[in-house]
Amino acid sequence: MNTVPAPQKPSTKEPSANDMPHLETSNIRFSRILVATDFSKAADEAVKTAVSIATIFHSQIYLVHAADITVFAGPGSGPLPPTVLEANLAAARARLDRLVFDDPRLRKLKPRMVVAYAEPTELIEEVVEDKKIDLVLVGSHGPKGVERLLLGSVAEAALGRSTCPVLIVGPQCRAEENPFCSILFATDLTPTGLRAAQYASALAEQAHGKLTYLHVIDERSTWPVPSESGSEDSVEHRLAELLPAEARQHCRPRIRVESGDPAETIAKVAREECAGLLVIDLKERRPLLADHATWSTLSRVIGSVHCPVLGVREHVH
Repeated sequence: MNTVPAPQKPSTKEPSANDMPHLETSNIRFSRILVATDFSKAADEAVKTAVSIATIFHSQIYLVHAADITVFAGPGSGPLPPTVLEANLAAARARLDRLVFDDPRLRKLKPRMVVAYAEPTELIEEVVEDKKIDLVLVGSHGPKGVERLLLGSVAEAALGRSTCPVLIVGPQCRAEENPFCSILFATDLTPTGLRAAQYASALAEQAHGKLTYLHVIDERSTWPVPSESGSEDSVEHRLAELLPAEARQHCRPRIRVESGDPAETIAKVAREECAGLLVIDLKERRPLLADHATWSTLSRVIGSVHCPVLGVREHVH
């Protein structure tokens, strides 16, 4: 007599970190890329980096420029004539056209342009939502003024508010043809870094590139936080647990645990590994600069590394 097996009760066990979907590495694509430009040198490098990435992924690029109405309006001035406002927008569009015309690779990608009077971060957020953007690129200026402002207000706001990964092209960066040939993932080993680990592993796997996982131990700093595990071997084990099985076959992964100043050590390891991309995990949403030490260290990292920095939140789409 055939018997029907009793139905299994649904498991109430909470999934462990190793059960989470971050171990899958085949679904990371940048199909729609937004690059913000104010026509500065930093923005030009961001555009070049966007071209390299879009060429790899056959992406659609959106060039976004937020026009500034305040350059025409002084204190107490009345409404500007529509002809003046439109002429300013037309001039910005002409500069974008020239930017595209001067770069054959960018011209081939047929980027779409968005020019509007708006606050830059608000315009970026609007385009991200409207066009279902997968990646935002922003240039960052060099170290000027107080350390908390090293990133620049637009870059800092993009990291703090964007719902998709944000790639910051710092002042030491020069665009590479394939930034995914060597990827460095710096993590503090908190659970919020799982999604960033997925991005690092997936991009390295797809490029058949080198992948390095790094944890910096520094009791004086809050980012990355000092290890609570007590031994370098256990830290290496926790780093290894973040590696998907596929990554071990395709990415030549390397585990590194270092001690020292986080910003200096990350930049040093990036040079030693010839990293084309640094991936970091961004913490939960918070008011910008609420944790000054965290943003200060991040600013120093972006200001000193020779490669772009990809910030990924746990909740990104």
